[in-house]
Amino acid sequence: MMGFLRGLGDRESGETTVMVGRGWNREPWTPFPARLIAVQLPPDKVQSSKARILNDNRRKGRVVQPKTLEAANHVLLLTSLDPDEYPAERVGALYRLRWQVELAFKRLKSLLHLDALRAKDPELARAWIFTNLLAAFIIDDMVQHTLDSPP
Repeated sequence: MMGFLRGLGDRESGETTVMVGRGWNREPWTPFPARLIAVQLPPDKVQSSKARILNDNRRKGRVVQPKTLEAANHVLLLTSLDPDEYPAERVGALYRLRWQVELAFKRLKSLLHLDALRAKDPELARAWIFTNLLAAFIIDDMVQHTLDSPP
């Protein structure tokens, strides 16, 4: 792994093929190829990544390996997406977009309590979720309009 990361040099991203997979119910391991993509983090993100690693390990009483801090310069992504349609840079961009969606849902769960599903019936649950998402979009639209208009 470290040879791969060190081999990237100053490039923003790179990839290699790895074999992943596992056997099911004691069947033999059946590997298949996947792409391991490394995307270099910006310097400010590297510092926060290393600080988080050091804090987490200090709290758990563990010693951080130098290789771990070196690897913290990158985000590692594993995918089976076609490399012709999804080059490494595009996969990195999709991951960042996906992360923004995750943060939006986390915010919705916190502010609108979307994590407390109030219905057991699948149709009622779906209606409840859609209603709350619609309310979230309306609220966001109203707030954006206010933020875009300086006093």
